[in-house]
Amino acid sequence: MKTSMAKAMMACALACLAAPPAPAYEASSLDGATLAATIGPGFRLLQRLDAHLNDDRELDTIYLAQGEDAYRIGVILAYRSDGAFVHDALHPLVLPDLHGAPPTLQLRKDVLVVRDASGGSTATEATRRYRYDPNEHEMLLIGLDAHRYSRTQAHDSLKLSWNLLTGAHVVERGKVVPDDAPGDAAYLYGPPERTLRKSQPVWMVHTPDPDDLLDAELVPADEDRD
Repeated sequence: MKTSMAKAMMACALACLAAPPAPAYEASSLDGATLAATIGPGFRLLQRLDAHLNDDRELDTIYLAQGEDAYRIGVILAYRSDGAFVHDALHPLVLPDLHGAPPTLQLRKDVLVVRDASGGSTATEATRRYRYDPNEHEMLLIGLDAHRYSRTQAHDSLKLSWNLLTGAHVVERGKVVPDDAPGDAAYLYGPPERTLRKSQPVWMVHTPDPDDLLDAELVPADEDRD
């Protein structure tokens, strides 16, 4: 019994010695006070992401801040110059406060994903995707998805998806499903309308309003696109 216990303890000790050390925490060079000063007065920090956006080894910072009637999403690049850290704030994206939940930030590899939704019975959900462009030193809009619908099924629905890298542009139109129709679907969508819409580079600060893009796809009452 004692021999078995001793062997088990020895095996555990050897396993601990053989295990690789835990990776060291990678700290950002941007402290909270500097970040607050960069965001400026009138805004409070809601979300912060530290990640590598460019080719150097320094952690960059993405932030979401809330003001009185708007949200600000910004990117601060960090790099070394003459042995000291320098923090360079890019042009931020300002989104109106649509009285829904705050926007959310997510980083997928090197792509920043920004999601938000408006409140009210008519809602617009939007997803914007950005990637850092080292040549122009700005965040490039590479994709935008938007979906407008009625939470009370008072009107039809409209979906839009635009890949600015390839120009692929897809629109889907949904008709309200009657209450007595079988199933749980709120809308019945027709076939996707696929077009090619090439664009000049669009930087984060100049991101188009998703509602404006959706409005441009509305079919006038006297026009038939079928």
